[in-house]
Amino acid sequence: MLIDLGYRAPDSLKEALQILGEDSSYLILAGGTDLLVEYFDAREKMGKVLDISRMEELKKMEIGEEKIFLGALTTHEDIYRNSDLQKTVPLLCRAAKSVGAPQIRNQGTLGGNMANASPAADLAPPLIALGARIMLSGPDGERSFNLDEFFTGPGKTRKNSDEIITGVEFSIPGGDFRGTFLKVGQRRALAIAVASLAIALSCRDGKVEEVRLAAGSVAPVPLRARETEKILQGQKLDNLPLENAAGRLEKEASPIDDIRGTGDYRARVLGNLLRKGLQEVLSQEGVSENG
Repeated sequence: MLIDLGYRAPDSLKEALQILGEDSSYLILAGGTDLLVEYFDAREKMGKVLDISRMEELKKMEIGEEKIFLGALTTHEDIYRNSDLQKTVPLLCRAAKSVGAPQIRNQGTLGGNMANASPAADLAPPLIALGARIMLSGPDGERSFNLDEFFTGPGKTRKNSDEIITGVEFSIPGGDFRGTFLKVGQRRALAIAVASLAIALSCRDGKVEEVRLAAGSVAPVPLRARETEKILQGQKLDNLPLENAAGRLEKEASPIDDIRGTGDYRARVLGNLLRKGLQEVLSQEGVSENG
């Protein structure tokens, strides 16, 4: 049986926003790695589809002297393979590499990963740790949010139905910056995270000058661990309160029990990720007692 999905595939953002301005009920299709799986056995329930995959303006990657902009149609493989990103924000490339199989990484998009709003989204923690803002366009103009304020619940965001995610932007870390991304799944590859953690840390004069921690799969939305950050802020690099910070992070999380693990297990894993991640960050070249 043929199903009329009301399929539209605009070539420009202007055309796409015009379509949404007239009818905001369209489902937006980018890489399709989430949407097509969700509706695979129920295509008749999919409704109208707005395919934005042809929109070249959303595929831009702009790496300037101070800021980085990644368009919504940037794929995970685009991020992982980009040599400039590997030099400036390797934690983001590491997260992108951890996503699925090569087929998924080449098809799945940054914008789709954010719009799907899974608590386990692999790109959300490193982008939050990097202080990213997410950019939206709609019939009434443009809006942006700090990414850690964008997600409102599992599968829910502050994006309106007539808006399109256009990309994310963040400042290039400067000074003595180090970061990492760690993820634990039920197997070594092709796994949804049981827990994940991104660490972004800047040092000066042998102390933590600034730290951002963001975790996945341990709360209804990707978690910015502000209380744990306070414990680490200003501490000496050679005497970080690892156990105190790990304990605080375990309490700050609110994981659930599901098929991949219990909430208690996830919390313990997250604490261990912080211990391991901080040790890894401090061993990276350039970080020493003297900053």
